[in-house]
Amino acid sequence: MAWSKPDAAPLGDGASLRVLNTTQGGLVTEFDVAITGVAEPDFDTLYVDVVDNASAPLASQQYNGAGLPLTCRDDGVLEVSSLPVGFDVDPDVGMLNGAAATVALVVETPDATVDVSWAVVLRIDP
Repeated sequence: MAWSKPDAAPLGDGASLRVLNTTQGGLVTEFDVAITGVAEPDFDTLYVDVVDNASAPLASQQYNGAGLPLTCRDDGVLEVSSLPVGFDVDPDVGMLNGAAATVALVVETPDATVDVSWAVVLRIDP
């Protein structure tokens, strides 16, 4: 699995994760994801979790295969564009901006579970 954002540097350990402060008062992030080594019919569930350095949950999202707009590229990679992830915490922007966090993605199939995570820095867009 990898970040797949052609117009931005790929996120990895130490990278910034853009977080938007919505007009409704919540926080959300979105990113593109590329999933390799999984055939579309085998895809079951994608879990996305964002936790702070004390492992306290900040955001958690679950997507089931039928509810996720997967695109299968010519090279067999499954791609999800603009995957939204809403934050579960009260939007204390001052505390979250610049905070270290971990983003973890887990893909489940009937035969395997694949996971990957990145240590990122949260950046709140005004």
